[in-house]
Amino acid sequence: MRIASVQENRVPSTLHNFSFCVSHVFYVSNLLSLLRIAVIPFVFWGLLKQNYWLVFGLGGLGLITDTLDGIIARKLNQQSDLGRLLDPIGDKIGLLSTTLALIVINSNFPFWAFLVLLCRDIAVFILKCCQFQKTQQLPQPDPLGKTTSWALAVTLLLYLLKHWQLFEVPMWLPQISLFMGLSCALISMTKYFYLYHSKRHKKIIIE
Repeated sequence: MRIASVQENRVPSTLHNFSFCVSHVFYVSNLLSLLRIAVIPFVFWGLLKQNYWLVFGLGGLGLITDTLDGIIARKLNQQSDLGRLLDPIGDKIGLLSTTLALIVINSNFPFWAFLVLLCRDIAVFILKCCQFQKTQQLPQPDPLGKTTSWALAVTLLLYLLKHWQLFEVPMWLPQISLFMGLSCALISMTKYFYLYHSKRHKKIIIE
């Protein structure tokens, strides 16, 4: 009877309740996240065509929505599992697609750095899936992860300005920025692994 009562009181995850997800799509914060994801293909196309007005316009829109969605979610009490899912998806797709475009247009962005970011995102995604499978809850946003996204965004901007020669950017500046961005990415990945294994070890001890 006690087990049945606990199961009845458990709030289902949005990933297991589609109608619950649909109701959250129309939250202002989630609409902003969807808008950020929707402009990514156009930014990628603008990079390939070297249309910097389109890239800077839509890229700036993406950065603004990335900043506002979290603030609006907290102000309007619109925090949801869907928002926790959309925000990192938008960040990862945006950063990886922009990085790939910079490599295609020969902007001197190192291909090995793209591989490091790709492997890191895949590893963190698998880790979060494992955590969700065990807890039926999406992980809370990590401030270090958002710091990593912003550091990498600055890095990509510096490489882009250097490539298009819009400003005089010394070569060491984007390289240092890349080093800092990759360092944040690897530290955040290590933190995810540490927290996951520490919780798993604690659960084994309790059991």
